[in-house]
Formats: sequence, C-alpha cells, structure tokens
Amino acid sequence: MKLQVLGSYGGDFKGRFPAFLVNNTVLMDAGTIGTALTLEKQLEIKTILLTHHHIDHMLGIPFFSDAIYGNGSSPVEIFALESVNKNLKSHLLNDVLWPDFTALPSRENPTIRCNNIDLNTEYNLPDGLSFTTLPTCHIGPSCGYIVCQDDVGLVYSGDTGICKPFWTSLTTFRREHPSVSIQAIIIECSFPSNRKSFAVATRHLTPELLAGEFENWDGERPDIMIFHMKPKYMAVIEQEIRALLGDRVWMLRPDEEYSITRDGIRSSHQTPDR
Repeated sequence: MKLQVLGSYGGDFKGRFPAFLVNNTVLMDAGTIGTALTLEKQLEIKTILLTHHHIDHMLGIPFFSDAIYGNGSSPVEIFALESVNKNLKSHLLNDVLWPDFTALPSRENPTIRCNNIDLNTEYNLPDGLSFTTLPTCHIGPSCGYIVCQDDVGLVYSGDTGICKPFWTSLTTFRREHPSVSIQAIIIECSFPSNRKSFAVATRHLTPELLAGEFENWDGERPDIMIFHMKPKYMAVIEQEIRALLGDRVWMLRPDEEYSITRDGIRSSHQTPDR
C-alpha cells in the first residue's frame, strides 16, 4: 500500500490541510488536492473518504471538481456520513459559493457523486481496496476509516477527541479480521498537553490524552503516524509525543511518501524513532 501525505496540518501552514492519498486513487479527507498534485495526478483520483464536514477537511473539493470537470471519466465517488454529504452540498457546492458539481454536467452524469455510508460497515472499492468505517468523537457527525489492501490495514482517525467507541470498533474489526495486519494508525494530536482543557472542549487530542487512548490497544502496537498539529505548537507537540509514545512514531509532513506492507513501513523522507 502506498501512502502520500498531501497535507497534514491542523491549521493554515502553506495551505496544506489534511489529505492522505492511498495508491494514487483513494483520498482520505480533502483539505489539500491541487496544491499538492499535478492535474495528471488529480485525474487518477477515483474515491474520496470524508471524515467530517469541517472546511479544513473539504477545502480542496470545489477546486478539484473544477479541475477534473469534463475529463470524460466516471464520477469521482465521495463516501461520507449522510449529514456530511448534506453539509457539503448545502454549504459549499451550493451554486452560491461554488457550482454544484454533483449535478454538472448533469445529475445523471455528475463530476462527483456523494454516497452515504454507515458506521461499523465494510465497503469494497476497485483495485483490491476496501474500507471499514469507525465511530469517532469530534464536534458534529464524524467517522474514521480502516483502509485495507489484501492483508494489510491502515487506520485513519480524522479529527477526534477521547473516544472509547473508536477503540472498541477497532478491536471488533481485528477480532473479525484476524488475517489483516494493522500496520499503522494515522491519528490526530492538535494541541500540547498544557492545552488539555481546550482540547477536550473542542474534541481534539494532546500528547498526554493520546498516550492514554493507546491504553485501549491490546497486543503489539502498530506504528503511530501523527497529523493535525496546530502549526504554532508543532515543536512542543513533537517533543512531548516522542517522550510519551516512544518508538515507531512518525510526525507526518506534506509531500512524504510511505510504503506500507506486512513487513512494516518505509519512507523515502524520514525514519521513525526506534
């Protein structure tokens, strides 16, 4: 499985809001698309998995839709909770802020198509990929994903705070899919530990809260890939993360690429703390 970090920040830092591209075709969140990819690479995207409706996770969709309009291929399929799709169309692709590309060039043949998904449900995608939805705990409806290719799994939390249901569903998935090896969890950490009260109020995580969340994981821990750091706190968050979570930690940065296999994770840009 190939993972490309298009954007990873929890604030505006060179426009690189959260977006993670799997095998060139499946995008997890869409805060950054055209800022990171050539038009040719954008045309390879076939699927977008949205975790929630906040603008930093959907900002790339209007400009992406405009860029790929009229390319003659099948619609790009967006998968999201029903309320997230409704908000995307009501507040962004609403023919006021931006054209409604779910009805262009026609409703029968749109540029992008919104598909409603349910929690704790598995869906199949082309090219041997599948995804399973996980409940998360953020402001407003939200979910995370387990993306699988054969026997390799990658977990993506999206934005979340303390969330027992997330870990319970992940444990259930592991029990029901014993052949799948979860190699990495991409999980947020927005604030340093001294901002705990604000993190809890806004349903985000700090290094201390995140370390506590991993107490819900049984067995050998997978690699941890950190995203959504608020730019002004990045240095202190990284210092705290490495002190609390030890080895096999990656601090995700835009334009990094990872190869994820059952044997582990390789990056052309960095090595984890081990």
